[in-house]
Amino acid sequence: MSVFQSIFRQVGSDNSESRNDSADLDFILRLTSFSYIITLALTWKVYVRVDRLFAPAPVVHSLLSVPYSVDIPLFGSMLALLVVLIVKPRLHAAAYAVAGIGTFWALQDLLRLQPYTMMYIFTIFISAFSRQMRHHGLSALRVMVSSVYFWAGFNKLNASFIITIFPWFVLPIYQPFSALPGAGFIFILLGILTPLFELAIGILLLIPVYRKTACVMALFMLAIVLCCLGPVGWNWNNVVWPWNIYLLITEYILFIRLRAGEPAIHRSPNLSLISSIAIFSLAPALALFGLWHAYPSFRLYSGNTRSAVISLPENEPRSELPEHLADLIQSDGRLDVTDFAVRDLNMAVYPEDYVFRMGARGLCRYLHFPSKARLRLTDIPDFLRRTAPASKDEPLCLSNGPDPESPNQ
Repeated sequence: MSVFQSIFRQVGSDNSESRNDSADLDFILRLTSFSYIITLALTWKVYVRVDRLFAPAPVVHSLLSVPYSVDIPLFGSMLALLVVLIVKPRLHAAAYAVAGIGTFWALQDLLRLQPYTMMYIFTIFISAFSRQMRHHGLSALRVMVSSVYFWAGFNKLNASFIITIFPWFVLPIYQPFSALPGAGFIFILLGILTPLFELAIGILLLIPVYRKTACVMALFMLAIVLCCLGPVGWNWNNVVWPWNIYLLITEYILFIRLRAGEPAIHRSPNLSLISSIAIFSLAPALALFGLWHAYPSFRLYSGNTRSAVISLPENEPRSELPEHLADLIQSDGRLDVTDFAVRDLNMAVYPEDYVFRMGARGLCRYLHFPSKARLRLTDIPDFLRRTAPASKDEPLCLSNGPDPESPNQ
């Protein structure tokens, strides 16, 4: 029997598969709700706009007219609903309400459409939607997890990741070994192999005989990520720490608990599985042609995204700028927009030109010379890095109101 036949082989009757499906789905829903609460606690300024400097980038501009006074009750309601789901994971109304609020938040500000929030909301919705057909929901979540690993690895297959991102990322664990003979060569080789390693996890999870190997590989990757980004490493972007732990535990429940030889995906067509394949397996491929955004394609730490830098004029008084940004501004007046977002909101910027423009303009009200401030937008680097990526300069601050362009342009 071929690999693909073993992946999609029909699993017997509902009676044979129902052994632990309800318990597994309940556990995943509780784990997701708990992880979402931690994420919201770490990034509360993204949702409560009153103390926010990095400006929202709405998909629907009219949603910005929602009063700030609504933010706190809505945020509190979301936390309460997630607590309810931890206690009563089969309360469908609470799950649908969480999905509804999460969707509203994303439409109000694209920055909130992070890969982890996207996974949390989808998992909570599918867990409720598939309650009567539990194996369908679990199959959809397995597609989601394997696709995330596949595309995260695939998107790192570029020169920018190997030359720039990987050396920076692993520096905390490279330094103790840097004096050893051949250490540099070994880490260069690891930079080349890392995308293939991560990509392989996504594929091997779906092959029954290799799924335990894939989970061990994922555990090893988690340890490296936490060492590099965690408190003993860069201590950077701590909102992704719980996400990585959540991903590994979810992976264990979805794959390791399957019986030996049991396929991960049920072949019977259903809306849960189709939606998961469409969102997590197929849609990221559209980004290869510029038809889908980078973060819903799982390009975090890939070197395969757009970037932006603010340039302030020499005569701009730095003492008037917000204190928490002061040390991020370089001597020549440059401020990286990603650093700006992480420092202000504890969330990496959604790397699209529209979000860069809208978010960075939150700085304009603090500038004495806003007409002289510039924003440089840099395109996705060339796959082989044969040439420098294209960039363009434009005014940071507009004098005629908000930018009318669509976030999809």
